Amino acid sequence: MIRRAGIMTLPPLPQMDKLPNDILDIICRRLNQVDREALVHLALATPTLFAPAISAAIRYRPSRGPLPAPSQSVTFDAQLLVDPTNDTFGLLDRFARLSSDEYRVGMFARVALSDTRCGGMASDGDEEDDEFAGMGSDPDAAFVDARSGHPRWMLLLPPRNRQRRHIAVPASALWPRRIEPSARWSLLRIPVHQLQFYTLAVNTTQRIPPLCRALCCLGGPQINIWAATPFPDTIRSLELRRVKFPFAFLFLDQILPPQLERLYISLPLYDADWNNATLLQLLRNLPATIREFVLDLSGYGSLWPECSIILAEVLPSLDHLELCSVKTRWLPLTCSVTFASALQACAKLKRLAMQVNIEYKEDYLKCVQIAAALPTGLDALQFDVIVDDSMPIYESEFAGPLPPLPLPRVARELQVTMPDWVTTVATVTPIVSQQPGLVRLVLKGRHLGAGPESVPLLSVLPASLKSLTLEAWDLHGTGVLDVLARHYPPHLQSLIVKNCTVHAEDLTLLASRWPSSLVHLGLPESGGLTTLPLPLPPKLQTLDLSWAPLGTGNDEVKWVTALPTTLQRLHLGSTTLALVSTDLLLKAIGASGRDNRISLSAENVWWGDEVDEDWEMTLKGTVVGGTETLMKAAFQLLGRFLRE
Repeated sequence: MIRRAGIMTLPPLPQMDKLPNDILDIICRRLNQVDREALVHLALATPTLFAPAISAAIRYRPSRGPLPAPSQSVTFDAQLLVDPTNDTFGLLDRFARLSSDEYRVGMFARVALSDTRCGGMASDGDEEDDEFAGMGSDPDAAFVDARSGHPRWMLLLPPRNRQRRHIAVPASALWPRRIEPSARWSLLRIPVHQLQFYTLAVNTTQRIPPLCRALCCLGGPQINIWAATPFPDTIRSLELRRVKFPFAFLFLDQILPPQLERLYISLPLYDADWNNATLLQLLRNLPATIREFVLDLSGYGSLWPECSIILAEVLPSLDHLELCSVKTRWLPLTCSVTFASALQACAKLKRLAMQVNIEYKEDYLKCVQIAAALPTGLDALQFDVIVDDSMPIYESEFAGPLPPLPLPRVARELQVTMPDWVTTVATVTPIVSQQPGLVRLVLKGRHLGAGPESVPLLSVLPASLKSLTLEAWDLHGTGVLDVLARHYPPHLQSLIVKNCTVHAEDLTLLASRWPSSLVHLGLPESGGLTTLPLPLPPKLQTLDLSWAPLGTGNDEVKWVTALPTTLQRLHLGSTTLALVSTDLLLKAIGASGRDNRISLSAENVWWGDEVDEDWEMTLKGTVVGGTETLMKAAFQLLGRFLRE
């Protein structure tokens, strides 16, 4: 697929009609998570794909990862002002004024009526906006269609003019002042009862679709939920990110939906006391149907003691709880011991994440008590021992032997974060060696801890391990990676060395003994890594070099020509590559015999002293990827199904 002059042209899909509906549903749901704009384009590719693609767009959340700030969240919370006289429309801000947000395909929007019934609202003084002026002083009232009594919801399609032709939209173009897409061909009417996922970044709960099943509320300095309207009972997943609760919530008997299954809460920093009181009341009334519970109190260490007492009382009644994550800061560790003990009453708990903050050796000893109180029978455990960056840890504080952390055995995944691996690695080694069925292991540090002291740890990795991540370790000249090369788990598929001091020579022995099963190699943020040792893993599918200081010399770019033919994804975000490397990269990607087309992620790449403005378009003719190319994930998935 190639975009010329901003217009997308789709490759022929002759076998699309042969795909079963369940496969199409899987593809569309996955694509909605990784590239929502591509999903909307895919919906218009063939009639067969329209229904499953649009269904995925209105039913599922686009991503399970972190959501953007409220100022950037218009993808799922926008307002439209349609002008019926010239068949154009414009975006409105939360004050019902025309904004200059970028045109975003796949955005949901509520339609405001532009006629005299809405009264007269003065424009912001821009003559270009006068044709859209006319909204009343009550923005919510202007959204109601007088004929049906319900808001009109629209999904933004690729912009087209009145002749139904695509409009070229440069990446830097702001809308609506530079383009005027047709309301008839650029908007798709969505019945409000079909909207099941929505992101809200405005200060009222009245705009929530009435049958919404998954809702995310994004707060901010100027955004809070001030309308004391209970959430719809249909909601099963609720995310309250940095929101300010209305004072009226204190007087409601039921705040959360009665059948809620997933709840995420994070509070804004330094908020009013009544907001904290609302949170405590909310915790006291957690529905028994909760299956996933995440509480982020990073800025509220003083609030944790009260929360822990309430949760200790409530947890035994949460019969369906399967995932629990608590993140706090500067908290009394005794409260965490109480909370950890209460978790043992949750018989169905399978995934647990806890963050514990320490300052002194006595705090670490309290961590031992917390670890001993954790429930057993978990599938995944994340236990993070954190020290604030402003608090240095001196070796004298941890002098002498430390007792091991008695973390429980887990069935599949373990992540451990320690503030100083040099003095605590011996306490973690028994934990790893006693996990015979471990599949994923993440070992994170603070700054650049651990060196030769970690040799015993990497020599006892379980044979069942398939994914290993080392983060913030000092690996240069320590021989640690040589130990790993001699004790490779036989079925290792993913190796990530992130934010570590590592040079190419540190990877020499590792490269000579790549396990045949390795398909994912990540070296992001690796200080000192100017080139890669050869050979690369023979079956490599994903290579991540983001933020790596890659060199530009002839010897340093030889790895480009040695990319294995199995490679599918190459991440070069925020790296430095010479302009001469562009030609090498093109030749390597376009080499004959390649099994797959490569998805190239190259945001913020500097290609030497001179920037070739056509390099991205050149790459698009050879690869499926780039910063603006759409549908890359869709066709990768389609290709797999078609080959099979």
